[in-house]
Amino acid sequence: MGMKLLTLVLAALLLSSGIGMAFTVKPAFIDTQDTGSESLPALDVGITVDCDTKQLQVSVDSNDTGDAVEGAMAYLFYTDYTYQALPNPGKTDSQGKTTIPVPGTLRFLSAMFTLRVDKQGFQSREIEFTYAKCFEAPPVPPTPPANNTGGSSNQTPPSNTTPPANTTPPSNITPPANATPPTPPVQDDSNDSGVPQPDGHGSGASACPAAAMLAMLSLLIIKAKG
Repeated sequence: MGMKLLTLVLAALLLSSGIGMAFTVKPAFIDTQDTGSESLPALDVGITVDCDTKQLQVSVDSNDTGDAVEGAMAYLFYTDYTYQALPNPGKTDSQGKTTIPVPGTLRFLSAMFTLRVDKQGFQSREIEFTYAKCFEAPPVPPTPPANNTGGSSNQTPPSNTTPPANTTPPSNITPPANATPPTPPVQDDSNDSGVPQPDGHGSGASACPAAAMLAMLSLLIIKAKG
């Protein structure tokens, strides 16, 4: 009852949303069983559902060798409490493929189906599946990444890289303002003969007493005439 409730809900969603069946999917297998002698090789069966035409594309290969199996018979059953065989079974071609048309309404497609494949010399395989994936939206292809050129020429350097500021070239360097020029050497008061002179007196100091005497003599002469 749980599966039938699920299929009824899917059918209701399809009718309410108006999603069209216009894509091809691989249905999810509900169960897979092999019957017959275990000494026989198994069959590898694939199913593709055309959600627009409701057809099944069936592929049959040998599970041991991987080669396509020609002449295998594919029978489809509608499962509603009991197995109900559907008309138009398929027979695989040289490529191991066949197509089975599936008539019926939406309620019919919302149920569960069983595909059985028989081939002499192999075990028979039965697969239970539904058309549930046909009620979903078509798959959307992945979006390629934007602005991915793959080259290194379009790489942008870091925006926070700032050159050093206030860098003054060496030519603008100013010497210190308080620099004191060197003091010239002190000249001693020695004469050419190397004999030191008294402090505070040079060669011109000896002329001072004679000048004073001449001044006093001139003053006496002026007073005598007067």
